[in-house]
Amino acid sequence: MRQKKTLRAFRHSFFSILTLFFSVPVFAAGEISLMNLQLSPLIPVKSAYYTIDPKVLPAAEPGFLQFHIHSAHADYEIEGLVALKKLLHEIEVIEQIRRNEAGSGFFEGITDSLSDTGEGFVRLVSHPIKSVQGVGKAAGKLAGKVGGIFRKKEAAEKTSFSEKMLGSAERDIANKFSVDVYTTNPYLKELLRRMAKARLGGEGAAMIGKILIPVAALVSVTITVSGVNGAADRLVNDKNRYDLYQLNHEALVGLGFAPAEITKFLNNPQYTPREFTYIRFYLEKLKDVPGHREILRKAAAAQTPWQVKKILYEAQIAADRMKETAPYQKLQFFEEGLAVLEKDKVVLIVPYDYLDKSRLSDSVLQRVSELKTSWHQESAEIASAGKITQGFLNQAFAKGIKTSDRILLK
Repeated sequence: MRQKKTLRAFRHSFFSILTLFFSVPVFAAGEISLMNLQLSPLIPVKSAYYTIDPKVLPAAEPGFLQFHIHSAHADYEIEGLVALKKLLHEIEVIEQIRRNEAGSGFFEGITDSLSDTGEGFVRLVSHPIKSVQGVGKAAGKLAGKVGGIFRKKEAAEKTSFSEKMLGSAERDIANKFSVDVYTTNPYLKELLRRMAKARLGGEGAAMIGKILIPVAALVSVTITVSGVNGAADRLVNDKNRYDLYQLNHEALVGLGFAPAEITKFLNNPQYTPREFTYIRFYLEKLKDVPGHREILRKAAAAQTPWQVKKILYEAQIAADRMKETAPYQKLQFFEEGLAVLEKDKVVLIVPYDYLDKSRLSDSVLQRVSELKTSWHQESAEIASAGKITQGFLNQAFAKGIKTSDRILLK
């Protein structure tokens, strides 16, 4: 009898373990649980519009992560926490437009029912990628009822239906939804393009929402509470790519860079016009810091998306955290990140999503220790774009190094 009870207990324990095993996600070596990243509330891990896969993988580049996102219109794979944050907003915008939810802003000011606008426009909203027919018909019906309302055109747009004109309409629509007109998201790009064509083809401003009046151009850096990127965004959102090229070129000439160096940078295909403008604004903020010229040289020489990400994130953090009343004494690039010398400490700015115990983290800690010695400083800090784990924090604390993290996610 005792043997039967023992056997029964063993079977119960065995099946309990099996149930637990199959009910809990199992992650392979190198995989990270989304829960362990503790992204919320900085990045909501789930909403009514998307779900992030709980299994997070290391990206091709050490220190960065790869995410899988599920939405009603598409599944996405994206690398990098900053890129993830941007993508999630884009997904929400696409889904709000598709679902015609209150608050999306897409149908503000429209008194006609959707059935009066024609099937084409309904299909445009519901299936922005799959459907291209009927837009002209829908826009034409709206045109007869809106009454000839056009926004004032910019000087560079005074040609018929040119690319500049279409680009300006796309930019206005993108600004309304707070998305990047230079996005690489094919679904959003297509949606912006089709809405812009609807506007131009039939006075369709009312279809998109209230008419936007462009604000005055921001021709030189003015740091605001939203940081250097916020100041640059206001300029990018108001100017087309051709004007941006000229403004950025003139600004870089004014900073003393050689024409050949400027041309190499501004013609680098790895960057969008927004990213060119970001770099220019970082340089304006850091122009009096010894070593700042290396930012443009590295940016111009970047040949991969990862090199672009790193220089953008490092330079942004450096520009944002520097105080006008206490400028850096110098800055210098290393393989692990961008080092800046503040008045009383060394700061190594690292662009990574995730710093845990690894060869990369060992290299980062080694670099900071070496800089403390070579730059004759007692105090040091690691400033990370993404998350620092408790394991890495303990390692840094043991070496007398402070840490700050999630800088680009806040």
